[in-house]
Amino acid sequence: MRVLPFDEQSFAEALSNEHSTAEVIRHKTHFAYFLKYLGDNGIRVKTMVIEDGYISKDYLHDYASYYAFCFAGYEKICKRIHFFSTEFDEIALKAALLNPAEEAFWNGYKGFIVSKPLPITVIGYTVLSVYPDIPEVREQRIFSALRDYKIHFFGKELTLKSLAFQEQDSVIAACATTAIWSMLNRASTDHHTILKVPSEITKGAGLSQQGGRLFPNSGLEIRQICRAIINCGLEPEVNQGNVIPESGITKGIKVVETSRIKQLIYAYERIGIPIILCIQVPHRNTEYGFHAVAVAGYKMAEDAAVGVWTTPFVADRMEKFYVHDDQFGPFAWVKFLESDGIESPWSTNDEAIRPTYVINAVIPVYPKIRITYENILDLVTPLDGIIKDAFGLQQNDPLYWDIKLDFSESFKRYVMQSSLDDEDKLELIKKSMPKYIWVVTCYVENARFFDFTFDATGVNNAMLGLEIIPFATDDVTSHFHKYLSTWADGLAAIFQTAGGSKYIEHFRTQLETWK
Repeated sequence: MRVLPFDEQSFAEALSNEHSTAEVIRHKTHFAYFLKYLGDNGIRVKTMVIEDGYISKDYLHDYASYYAFCFAGYEKICKRIHFFSTEFDEIALKAALLNPAEEAFWNGYKGFIVSKPLPITVIGYTVLSVYPDIPEVREQRIFSALRDYKIHFFGKELTLKSLAFQEQDSVIAACATTAIWSMLNRASTDHHTILKVPSEITKGAGLSQQGGRLFPNSGLEIRQICRAIINCGLEPEVNQGNVIPESGITKGIKVVETSRIKQLIYAYERIGIPIILCIQVPHRNTEYGFHAVAVAGYKMAEDAAVGVWTTPFVADRMEKFYVHDDQFGPFAWVKFLESDGIESPWSTNDEAIRPTYVINAVIPVYPKIRITYENILDLVTPLDGIIKDAFGLQQNDPLYWDIKLDFSESFKRYVMQSSLDDEDKLELIKKSMPKYIWVVTCYVENARFFDFTFDATGVNNAMLGLEIIPFATDDVTSHFHKYLSTWADGLAAIFQTAGGSKYIEHFRTQLETWK
């Protein structure tokens, strides 16, 4: 147990080993990223505690799969570097360990990095605090992918909310493998999904169609990513690009539109499973290379315009999101560009910003979730037109939509805190609902207008709705009731073309329950 001040020299030496000197560590992009993330502009670390002789389960599995059979004598014992936002020495640390109830000392704990005894790729299992809780941006930063980690620090159990990260090991794991590994760290908390170590994920992905071998691993194709996710107990939904950028990217590659990226991140974040983005990143000045990252959170602009799309969405307010990028570090911010590209840590060099492009969004979901975002979107478009027609709204009027996949129990908790009458609240929470539901909310300016809920576990040729919940005044609700009753047959035809022919039948049934 060693106590060191956090500075560039001490940090480089803490990460080093007999295969990677402190000077080698300083030239890693990870080192520059972590210096900034851990520094005064990040989580404000002041002191490090070095735990020698640490056994890392993830590295031990990878060691047994590959490194134990190498001629070079790679060790199986790691170091774990703990970080604190307070200044103290070894005497103060020993006193705190003898008095574990001293909460003021332990509140300064900011997480750890496991340093693996390997050449170059030393960043192992890492759990760090997210950015400081700054009041002015507290409500705009959303990190639904975080989970509680129990950390045993020399006999003291600490709890830290984060999402685990580690560096790509080009022997055992490529970028997609580490992105899947971070995703599973959150998904596995439900006890139905298998948390695997990187070597197991790579094995589960199988061989590439292009040939090669599992170990050493040079990267996973989209089919391998999906296969690895399925073998961990989840189902992958793949959103492919459909726009070819004007310049800069590999010829013929289609990219996912900026608006769709925002909508997908926003729609699926409530269930907490990180989305995996397959991207093309600037590489060697003129080339682009394939890469994969896991989305850990996002930030909403407080006063930004909702958007200029035909059907505006709350998600259009998203201004950046945070990813676990194994080539840089955890919670790396990514900004949206005006074009269909993003500005990532890969985009900036000494000359100019080169866009990064999303070519696939892979959404891991629980197998019971069968209705996709696209299925719901097909119904929101006619709903938007219906409400605008019912209330005489124009195209530019402040009507916009919120689409989220949610747990029914979470939705019921929201209902109990809503502005609905107590009788209506009790009626809703007593109803039996599927575990997963889609919640579609219509807003007029900042006022909640109507909620439409759908069974996310159903089949897409039925699309039966669950509830139509009016939050507007009685006069508005009565007017909408009359409109729907008058034009029911015409609305049925609209929903027929949207793939929701059965939904209008439920619409009619719901009308009879309104007061």
